[in-house]
Formats: sequence, C-alpha cells, structure tokens
Amino acid sequence: MGNRWMYEVGGKQSSHYRPYAPPDGLIRIRGGGHDYEGFSYISETPFVIIDLRNLRSISIDTEDKTAWIQDGATIGEVYYRIAEKSKTLAFVGGVCPTDGVGGHFNGGSYGMMSRKLGTAADNIIDTKLINANGRIHDRESMGEDLFWDIRGGGGTSFGIIISWKVKLLDILEKVTVFNVTRNLEQNATQLVYKWQHITHKVDDNLLLRLFLWSSQSLVRRGQRIVHAIFTTKFVRGVDEPLPKM
Repeated sequence: MGNRWMYEVGGKQSSHYRPYAPPDGLIRIRGGGHDYEGFSYISETPFVIIDLRNLRSISIDTEDKTAWIQDGATIGEVYYRIAEKSKTLAFVGGVCPTDGVGGHFNGGSYGMMSRKLGTAADNIIDTKLINANGRIHDRESMGEDLFWDIRGGGGTSFGIIISWKVKLLDILEKVTVFNVTRNLEQNATQLVYKWQHITHKVDDNLLLRLFLWSSQSLVRRGQRIVHAIFTTKFVRGVDEPLPKM
C-alpha cells in the first residue's frame, strides 16, 4: 500500500491520511474482533482488513469527567483505567471485558447501569472519524446527523472511527450486585415468567438481567438441565433494595 497513517487522539495535531481502496473495493474494519459472526475478518472475496486493535490509548480527565478512548481498547481496559483514577466515576458499558469499544459503541452498548444512566451511546460527546477521502472529522465538522448515526447505527458504514470522547458519570463508591440461580426443579419457569412482567417496572436504579443456559445433569445421565441466572445491579447502597426484594 505504501501509505503511512498518522493519528492524534486529542485532536491537537493535524493528521493526514492517504485513502486507498483494494481492486475489489472491499475493506473490513476490525476493532476488538469480538464479532461472533466474524464480519470484520471473513469474506468470500479478497479484502483488506484495517485492524485497529493496537490503537488502545485511554486518557482519563477526572476534573472534566471525560475520557478519550481509542477504538481498539476493550471495555475491560476502559473500566480499569477509570478505576485507577477514581472510585466514584464510571462509564456505562457492557459486562464482557474483552469486547472492543469500537463495535460496542457503534451498536449503542447497553449495560448494567443503563436503566439509570443511559447507554454508552448516550454518553459519547465527541469522536474522530476518517471519511472515504482521508479527512479526519470531529463532531463539529461531521455534523449532528452523522454523529447521531455512528452512535448505534454502525460506525464502519460511514468511515473509520479512531477515537471517542465519552462523559464519565458520578456513582457511589459502593453499589449493590447479586446473582440468583434457579433450575426448572426450583421454579425457574415461574421466576422467568414473573421477571418478564416486573423488570421494566422496578426502580430505575435497579437492573434485573436474565441468562438462560443448560448443563449436563449430575444425577440423570444423558439429560440436560436448564438454568436461569438473574444478575442484578442496584446503583445505590445495599440497604435500599432489601425492602424491595
């Protein structure tokens, strides 16, 4: 290709990109590579991968309560860097630590605090995007329509996003988390039925998440058991949710 790509996370340095397209015109952009269906690295025709996994710088500003995050960083790395700087600041994201922020943010990114604090997409305040002509745009230069599109509409449809600026949110130093697991013999079916009818009505500080999975029975050879796991996060202290349980 013969192109040298230069970039700047904070936007202080002007950058220049030389656009390139392969003969077949197919380019795949990979952030964390966490896509279960492999859309970022599988194709029936020859293609070029633009791999962003080494762009993983994370800069935390606790006074401004913001962070610049490069597209190749993972959710776990973001949480870790925030925790290094503050015990009372957080970011709304998913629970899988190996998920790359690029695909996560592009998809909207729902998390365990979303009922109270919104999605990650709601808390993105700026970005750096390279368009097809090799120009770098931020929120101001790309316009609000495109900025809205890339926060949930699939950023790779519009360009290459190299970094995101996000708003950090105030939380208590200690929040409440607990899990409850039940199988079919322990009334899991009834609990799942009830979960469907109450989970959207509970306190906004509370999120009730349901996982269903199966495992080999330890007592009935050749049979599998269905389990329901209720993972719960309450964005307050432990004393408040107890009367609600």
